[in-house]
Amino acid sequence: MTVDRVRRVLLDTNVLLDHLLQRDERADAVKRFMECCVRRDVTMLCTAMSLKDIAYISVAMIKRQCKPGDSELEKATLRMLIDSVPWRCIEQSRELCEVVTVDQQTCDDVMTYRARHNDFEDDLIIAAARQAHADYVVTSDAEMIEHFPEYCCSLQHMTMRLND
Repeated sequence: MTVDRVRRVLLDTNVLLDHLLQRDERADAVKRFMECCVRRDVTMLCTAMSLKDIAYISVAMIKRQCKPGDSELEKATLRMLIDSVPWRCIEQSRELCEVVTVDQQTCDDVMTYRARHNDFEDDLIIAAARQAHADYVVTSDAEMIEHFPEYCCSLQHMTMRLND
């Protein structure tokens, strides 16, 4: 897809998670990308399904990293984290991104991508992005980029494009 000026990009769940959960050096790259979007007046989008995934994954991460001890304080702290972190991640995602819906038409469109990329969740992202008139999907999923090179790109590629 050739676009003179990028106006709307849909962020794949993995990109949002890198930012929200501050995963490794990827979080800094996402921050630089988001700053470029703000400077260039590019609307960032995410799917409602991504919000569900973010909530689930953030709880799983907390449970994996924070094993409670025997003390009531440790148990209460873990409960507080599980009760608050997912909601804060959702709030931050909604502040950063316009949330796009997934409806019957989106699901119907997904079926047309199966032969090209046999991953329902990824194809749902593509269909939702197209339905929302996104110029690109920004992802760290190499297979999505390989199977949809005209539409999906890496964070680094989009950051360079926005800086041109």
